[in-house]
Amino acid sequence: MDGTKMRNILKTVLLISSAAPTLLVAAAIEIFSTHAMTLFTWQLIIVGTIGTFLPLLILRLIHSQGEIFPFKAKKVESNDYFILVFLISYLMPLVTKITAFDATWTCSIFVALMITGWFVSNIPVHPFLFFVGYHFYKVESEDGMVYTLLTKSRLKSPRPVTSVKKISDSMLIE
Repeated sequence: MDGTKMRNILKTVLLISSAAPTLLVAAAIEIFSTHAMTLFTWQLIIVGTIGTFLPLLILRLIHSQGEIFPFKAKKVESNDYFILVFLISYLMPLVTKITAFDATWTCSIFVALMITGWFVSNIPVHPFLFFVGYHFYKVESEDGMVYTLLTKSRLKSPRPVTSVKKISDSMLIE
């Protein structure tokens, strides 16, 4: 598999996994409303937990096997505020509890997200990565290209960014 396809797969999995905590919320709602642990509840818990922790494994893989590139940032802007969008989306199972679960509709949304994730250049802020200490920045390189940068550092200026690893063509990790 060539590098571009692999990076697109990693980016797409990061995007899809950002919605995994909603499965855990849905499982909690199911438990509290039925007072039982059904097979469906266990499936939600297992898939939600795997999806929630998958980004850490992906970033570990990139850190250990990714190629280091020299990088000089010209401009840095925080994107951490997008976390609010995801926190609101995690509450969606509470809203949809009023309606019945439809597997066909849910699978259709999942497939649409995967296709979209493959073609978009950047993913939004990943809440779980934010909670484990990563910050998301929009950085502009010396040559004018704009990237999304994931880093554990709090950047106040572009100077500290000197080397990065590629997640995708427009996503970098320090």
